[in-house]
Amino acid sequence: MISEKENRIRELEQALRESIRLTAEREVYASGREEASRQIEQQVCL
Repeated sequence: MISEKENRIRELEQALRESIRLTAEREVYASGREEASRQIEQQVCL
């Protein structure tokens, strides 16, 4: 039988994985926005 402590550890591990996934998605999104901003800036400066 899984103890309450082991269950809590699994819950926290899952929450940490989800947090890491969301952070990675945000970084990809932010990187895309930065690239788009650079492209617009280059177009405006031409």
